[in-house]
Amino acid sequence: MINIKSINQKIAEEFKINSMSVPKILKIVVSAGTGNFRDNENRVKNLQTDLSKITGQMPAFTTAKKSISGFKLRKGEHVGLKVTLRDKLMWDFLDRLVNITFPLIRDFKGISQKAFDKSGNLSIGIKEHIVFPEIAYDTQSGICGLQITINFSQSNRQIMQKMLEYIGFPLQKEK
Repeated sequence: MINIKSINQKIAEEFKINSMSVPKILKIVVSAGTGNFRDNENRVKNLQTDLSKITGQMPAFTTAKKSISGFKLRKGEHVGLKVTLRDKLMWDFLDRLVNITFPLIRDFKGISQKAFDKSGNLSIGIKEHIVFPEIAYDTQSGICGLQITINFSQSNRQIMQKMLEYIGFPLQKEK
């Protein structure tokens, strides 16, 4: 289990800042696009149950904002699923992600420094959702990619990286 109080205390001492001004993780958004199988209701339902098993929360549908004829997409169609995690579910998911899922990913070399954006978010792409232990591989439901976005309260990259290191994130070193 992640002890966030001790991590915040270490960061406050290391960077000589007030413990109240240490960046916090506000939320984690887990999303998956339905892509080619958005017309297949059975596969979409399977993805929906898989996402709810992974996150512990029922996902919401995301819809297309405008029509794009090249993708055969109409405004208002369901194009994906997303879950926003906060508080206890967020910390449970983060703990499972770091300690169970990352070690199961084949050829995983750590999270790139380019995964951070200017606003202070960390975005991670997972190619196969079956790396989560809650999901059993089923040939009927197929394999889907996931996008995980971790949103921080501040955009100080150094402090956030140190916080993620203390949590146990495998970050790649800068070249």
